[in-house]
Amino acid sequence: MSHISRSGGASAMAMGAYDSGETLTCARTGRTYSYDKPDIVCASIMVPKGCDHLPQATDRAALWNSAEAAEDEWATRHFARAEGQARSFMAAHPDRPLAGEVVLPDGLTAKEESTLVSRIMREQVRPFFPPGHAGLVLTQDVLTDETGERLLRWQAVPPAQHHTETARTALRFIIALPRDLTEDQQRELAEAWLEERFVRHGYVADFAIRWTVGNPHLHVRVTRRALQPDGTWADSKDRGITTEDGLRESRRSFVEAANVAMVKAGLETRCDWRSYEDAGVALRPTVHEGYWSRAMALAGQASEAQKHNAEVWAANAEAVLEDPEIIIREVARQRATFTERDLLAELWKRTQGEEVSFLAASERLLASPLVEAVGAEPDSTPRYALKEYLATERAMFEHAARLAATKGHHGVDGARLEAAMGSGGAYARLSNGTPRGTGSWAWLPPARQPMDWRARRASPQGGRSPPCSTPTTLSRCCASSWRMAARMENIRRQRPDASDPANPDWMRKASEQLAQGEVMPALLAYDRRGRVGFGDDTDAAVKLLVDRWWEKRKANPGCSTIALAYTRAHVGLLNKAMRDRRVICGELSGPAVTVGGQALDGG
Repeated sequence: MSHISRSGGASAMAMGAYDSGETLTCARTGRTYSYDKPDIVCASIMVPKGCDHLPQATDRAALWNSAEAAEDEWATRHFARAEGQARSFMAAHPDRPLAGEVVLPDGLTAKEESTLVSRIMREQVRPFFPPGHAGLVLTQDVLTDETGERLLRWQAVPPAQHHTETARTALRFIIALPRDLTEDQQRELAEAWLEERFVRHGYVADFAIRWTVGNPHLHVRVTRRALQPDGTWADSKDRGITTEDGLRESRRSFVEAANVAMVKAGLETRCDWRSYEDAGVALRPTVHEGYWSRAMALAGQASEAQKHNAEVWAANAEAVLEDPEIIIREVARQRATFTERDLLAELWKRTQGEEVSFLAASERLLASPLVEAVGAEPDSTPRYALKEYLATERAMFEHAARLAATKGHHGVDGARLEAAMGSGGAYARLSNGTPRGTGSWAWLPPARQPMDWRARRASPQGGRSPPCSTPTTLSRCCASSWRMAARMENIRRQRPDASDPANPDWMRKASEQLAQGEVMPALLAYDRRGRVGFGDDTDAAVKLLVDRWWEKRKANPGCSTIALAYTRAHVGLLNKAMRDRRVICGELSGPAVTVGGQALDGG
């Protein structure tokens, strides 16, 4: 991943023309970019939902000109006050230098040079400006000029100008694609990953697949701001995407999408997003060499990347000769089962085709105790797998067999459940049906009757969610309540009635929509069946819920109900509202009892 930044002279328009093979003109600079790339298989633009009608959805020039203009417009709005301060300062101090350069001594180490630059900026440059730089932004750059001298160049510029000169307009990804997939399958993979990782969050992805001999790869440019349905761009940028964790998530999500694509294609090979170190493989990774390294090699020169990779290949060859079983673990990362040919092909690559080393290591490799035969190819070629993988697989089958032997009863023991129901109520852990694991404790009164899981303003009534206001919280809570209902022993998901069959397909579909973030269609499904209540705020929603609970309580005095909330604060709101209603109606009376520091009405 790299930033397309104006400070480095990069242009999103230029990158778009290079990756797509189109001729594009930048409205901001007036420059036209055109590249002839015969290896381009396809090029496409993906926009968020609701933006298909915009010109950015089909016109690459309109897309990137719009994204570039958005940065300038944002700077004008955001820095209006600081810009005025900077202009006023420069007008009041016309003799104050706003740029300069200093020749640095020769022979300094990197640390010494950095220390000297910091001292020069602190003692000789910043004193020219009052605290806060009077709205100006101080920039510095250390470079080598054409005579070989090291120079420190500094400049004080207004903030809006600084932003427009250094704005980052897009992210760029170059990703290797699985060679065993067809062109159509590779395109489906690219679209699936981009939709999940970026487009569904509002960003625009402009991608191209290029297929050179033996090297299919994906070029992607993602806008830094989300595109709105009205054609404007969001004011904020999601900087989490560019953090180390964000990059790890991008890498992990792509590998997962690639593995799904290879499963659909019937391939056995798998990708692993982990580094050699994280995967426990005793090899060193190489670095990407790129176009300029290859151009230098054609001119008879070696780049720093090529020198580094040569050292890594030599070190890896020595490691493999010392411990050939490294090859087994590397191959096992890519496929569950493998043949001797797979092992020898990887060994040949790692020993760089050196025959003596290859033969010496191959004998030890094929005699390794790490592998076990698991079958054969149609031509009788044996296949192998790691013994530790097979041990894990056998343990999983044994656990599954023991679960199956319980005849489908995996939750609370029936005798204990009957005892709890007969005792007037019990505490139960709402997790995966067993007392272990994480979960929430809730009071379960006698529940011999099916429970009424109804929807209200922000979630199904009785679901694991309080009144809430955001679709994200709503979808997460409602999906959670559906799964929780399915896991609770001997309690049905909803009360069957005349309007709902015993197996409510509509409710299942609505829960799936909530889990996928499609909130409105799910709420409309509940609304059509009178299972949603709307309140203007939290208090109104709580009152509506309690009113409905009280009506059903009076209409069905023999039935038990349960109310679950997503946070402890909302548990308190519901408990207090329900208790107050029972006190007002005379169901609770007598002296108050203090439990855990909280006063409760007697009954």
